[in-house]
Amino acid sequence: MKRIALFAVSLPIILGLQTPSSPAANAGVIAAPKHCVASFIHGYGKPRFVKGVARRQARRAWKKRIANGKFGRAYAQWTLAKRREIGCARVGSKWQCTARAIPCSN
Repeated sequence: MKRIALFAVSLPIILGLQTPSSPAANAGVIAAPKHCVASFIHGYGKPRFVKGVARRQARRAWKKRIANGKFGRAYAQWTLAKRREIGCARVGSKWQCTARAIPCSN
């Protein structure tokens, strides 16, 4: 499906009907975040039995730390962050994860 959409956007450019900088050519392009902080922020999740739950817990901890910290809610969006990483390790019979990323605002 993505290939069809890309082809539909690219075809007029290939045929010379539009330039790559025209608004119609850039219709499917998402704008990059406007401002990012200078360093990584870490969020530490609590140990959980299910790894997926532990990963979500770490992301929530990351978001909460940013929203309640000096950057505020505008920077607390995981999907806008740069260099997102989640690392997990076993702690006994549970998983504990750490989320790390560079927060950005839109």
